[in-house]
Amino acid sequence: MNVKEYNVDIFVIGDDWKGDFFKDYCEVVYLPCIEGILTIKIKDN
Repeated sequence: MNVKEYNVDIFVIGDDWKGDFFKDYCEVVYLPCIEGILTIKIKDN
């Protein structure tokens, strides 16, 4: 996804990805990860 192209204001991602992602383009909110919950499991269903 291109945050600049879509004029993203807030980008939300799991805190296991904590870093400098997109900080120059929008607000980044890190949500705490929940042990045992993986998005890949949701996508596979």
